[in-house]
Amino acid sequence: MKLFFHNLCISLPIKGTILGVFMCIALYSCTPLSPEKEAMRKTTAYLWSQQRPDGSWRSEMHGLLKGGQAYTSFILFYLLQVPDDIYQKSNKNLTKGLDYLRKQVQANGVVGENMLVLEYPNYATAYTLNTLARFGDETDKARIKAMQTYLLKQQWTEQRGITPKHPAYGGWGFGETRLGKGEVGHVDLSNTRRVLEALQASKNIPDIENVLKNASAFLQMCQKHPEEKRLQPNLSDTLKNTKVPFDGGFYYSPAVIGANKAKIADGDAQYAPHIRSYATATADGLIALKATNLPTNAKEVQNAIQWLEKHENWAYPEGIPTTDRDQWHTVMVLYHINGRAEAYKSVGKRDWQARAWHTLRTFQQGNGSFSNPAGARNKEDDPLLGSTLALATLLATL
Repeated sequence: MKLFFHNLCISLPIKGTILGVFMCIALYSCTPLSPEKEAMRKTTAYLWSQQRPDGSWRSEMHGLLKGGQAYTSFILFYLLQVPDDIYQKSNKNLTKGLDYLRKQVQANGVVGENMLVLEYPNYATAYTLNTLARFGDETDKARIKAMQTYLLKQQWTEQRGITPKHPAYGGWGFGETRLGKGEVGHVDLSNTRRVLEALQASKNIPDIENVLKNASAFLQMCQKHPEEKRLQPNLSDTLKNTKVPFDGGFYYSPAVIGANKAKIADGDAQYAPHIRSYATATADGLIALKATNLPTNAKEVQNAIQWLEKHENWAYPEGIPTTDRDQWHTVMVLYHINGRAEAYKSVGKRDWQARAWHTLRTFQQGNGSFSNPAGARNKEDDPLLGSTLALATLLATL
């Protein structure tokens, strides 16, 4: 019936005359959708169909995401951006989702922290903050303020015993609860990007200039900026030559070396061993640079754009060695397509949308969902995550 209504236009006979008035029925447009928009409609319908009675989304495949807090904040953030002419959302389901998120915000502003497991607290809080700031109402002011305060306290700076000499200075991480002052946990570029985006979307941040300045120090480290005075991580503390190549790209973390999917390149006569730049990190880094209010013509931004343009393969994240036994280039495919698409959109780059869709479409299943069968280690095999990454990509193409 929906397909019938989607394609049917009717003429109305009035007083024996057929008027040239065409009407669309049941909120569907008579104009056929493009393949990209039809894919968006189908995956949006799939994701809404997976909403639980309490308003949440919960993974059925990965234990850490079964709690609902991280998934719900992530999925709802993108579902609420789908235009009504592509998919008419239910106000009831929308309200259920927002109300579920509101209930997850603890008194100290954190989301994703409970007695049993930490459910990506900084991710979950950042997406909840971004969602309520953009789609919430007046009743969310106190929650928004609490989440802002929590995330600001999570930045690795002097307030946590981290000095500007530390490689993690200015960044954000997972959100561990048992770290002592002066200790850093899983600090990374991906969390840093999401927190910066959320803080910018929610606005009215106290001392935001200093927050962004400190974040810029972390981004400079991850970009291997030639003006960076801190020593880059490498495999040998005995090397006298600590120079590393600057190519404009980014890596993931200067503090958790094993988390960098492109691994460490061997040194040579000119350079010390260094963490390779790679596409997913560079896309996150570019978006994060923009979230620190850098203009598109800033040299750091242009350097990152140029790196992505030189490594334009959409099928896998370049920079990650395809010969590496961990095969991360096959694991992070949907994340890569999404990150690159959102990065290009953030700088107004043109003429990339067709390439993104050409690569993405092969991952859509018959029920409208998306998944990457090889992506279990990055949870891309879960259709809830895969579909949301695909939806975010398609939204970026609009």
